[in-house]
Amino acid sequence: MILKARRIYRSLRVVLRILLRIYVRIRCAGADILPRGPKIYVVNHPTVYDLFPIMAFARTDFVHVLIEEQIWSFPLVRFLMHITNQVCLKTGDRFNKTLEDSLFLLRSGHSIVMSPEGGRTHPEENVRARKSIVRMVMESQVPVLPVGVWLPKRNIVIKEVHYDFQNRHYVDQAHFPKFRSAYGIVFGEPIDLSEYHGRELDPQTYQNLADNILSTVYTLSEKAKELVNPSPRSSF
Repeated sequence: MILKARRIYRSLRVVLRILLRIYVRIRCAGADILPRGPKIYVVNHPTVYDLFPIMAFARTDFVHVLIEEQIWSFPLVRFLMHITNQVCLKTGDRFNKTLEDSLFLLRSGHSIVMSPEGGRTHPEENVRARKSIVRMVMESQVPVLPVGVWLPKRNIVIKEVHYDFQNRHYVDQAHFPKFRSAYGIVFGEPIDLSEYHGRELDPQTYQNLADNILSTVYTLSEKAKELVNPSPRSSF
């Protein structure tokens, strides 16, 4: 992987911020107090848009998204992802390539964003976390920055998507926010796992750490819901 010119990232961030504010009624909290330096953003994933607000509003960072491999099968998307140094998320034994590209970006002072859920979930659905997020943290030794997003389930539009991947044709469902839907995003405090760096961790410890990270993300998602639908007693 070769880093592209910094002006490309800055231009992408400006364009994303404009498009997001046009497309959804976004409410954001915590983006103005983000610490500097490389980090791994982790976010829940109810729609295909959930990683892009982090790229747009995390102004202290150049943020790169881990995007599922099949999405790269679309030629225009693949071109855009390539020129902006997004990361192809491979699975199984090929995850090592994803790890290699992510570590290169983190060691270059950039940040990455991924979903510990391992896929799209409903706005208020809780799932078990993928352990790969902890492996990424242990290898990179950078902080984790949890982010929670929320939008009303009724404001999610499901569209059928056709694509060819590895010589097979697929029909899938993509979840998009409705135009001008309310959309909340809350950035949390960094999670420091430095006490585990350099240690041999058993699978259960990996899972516990991943679940704790995702639990924090879900708590922030509830705060994002309060941004969109504040309760009478809410002080958030």
